[in-house]
Amino acid sequence: AFVAALDLSITTTNIDGVPELSFNSERTINAFQKLTELVMENPGTWTNSRDDAAKAPDMIRPKFVNGKFIFWMTNIQETEKFRDMKDPYGVLPLPKFDESQDAYYTLPHNAFSMMTIPADSKNSEAAAAALEALCEESWRTVTPAYYEVALKAKYFHDDESAQMFDLIMEGIQLNFGSVYQTTCIDAIGWLIRDLSKDFASTYAANERKYEKALAKLLEDLEALSEE
Repeated sequence: AFVAALDLSITTTNIDGVPELSFNSERTINAFQKLTELVMENPGTWTNSRDDAAKAPDMIRPKFVNGKFIFWMTNIQETEKFRDMKDPYGVLPLPKFDESQDAYYTLPHNAFSMMTIPADSKNSEAAAAALEALCEESWRTVTPAYYEVALKAKYFHDDESAQMFDLIMEGIQLNFGSVYQTTCIDAIGWLIRDLSKDFASTYAANERKYEKALAKLLEDLEALSEE
């Protein structure tokens, strides 16, 4: 999520409308250093290894709920499990890169829902219309019910957290590279997860691999558009 929060771009669209890698920038390197200082050089911080990522919520949640941690960077959905927490807690957006950044940004969890219509569909237009209608109705009914009733009314303890949640939602970023990075660009965004390594040298060692993966992704997407 810090990729979005610190306004970093995995890809940038060139003049021809084609995404190009732009992650290895001075801003990313400076952001990596800021995170290294925060997490690796700051007493009292804890981070899980990449291998423990799936188990991390279950490892941290009891400590946070029992007042052992002051801050926990996690998904909003975790608040569903704080209803019995005795200490009051608040929700905050992730920090900006610096004071000059114009807004607070965030990234949805790196698993995005996408709908597709098979190439052999007998009536693609009807299928597309049905999908659009279902998505619109979900946006009108399901989303408000979850945001306004479940999150804000049941899981947040105060009005300020509800306001912070609105601020977080307003700052959602979706970059082409962020959507496809995990499985299609060799998890390039995960470089920000391993603060024990030097970003520039690690990127350089894998740059050709990232370039080939992006080229293959664009080739596959182009082939789909021609079918």
